[in-house]
Amino acid sequence: MLFVFSLFLMNCNSDDSETISTTIETTLIGKGNLHGGSSQGVTQQNHLINDEADWNAILPIFDTVSHSFTETNIDFSMFTVIVAIDQVRPNGGHELDIAINSNSENVIVTVTDISPQGQATTVITQPYHIVKIPKNTLPVIFQ
Repeated sequence: MLFVFSLFLMNCNSDDSETISTTIETTLIGKGNLHGGSSQGVTQQNHLINDEADWNAILPIFDTVSHSFTETNIDFSMFTVIVAIDQVRPNGGHELDIAINSNSENVIVTVTDISPQGQATTVITQPYHIVKIPKNTLPVIFQ
């Protein structure tokens, strides 16, 4: 019986192919809130921007806040830009956070809504978060 049990254990395949996740360092371009609510007509969205044409197409959304961006001239041969825009919120204090990890198969972008703690202002806001990451050939998945 012991012999059969030991054969069973030796024939079981252990899964050594665990996917190892690595954090990708980001460079902040801009983070804050769009104001004006639905009058801007911007819906909740996530974008992967790989070229200047797409970047220039989305910049007008941020016209009133782009003066606070750390940069607007991106070298798309070296970097990819990740843009996350939240839904319109009825009060202030909301923000978005972006965490980016990669494994051997994908780049995973996790966008998290951080809700206000305590009392919040009654101004209508729409959080956004924009970062750049080094150019990568792996597919990008938003979560």
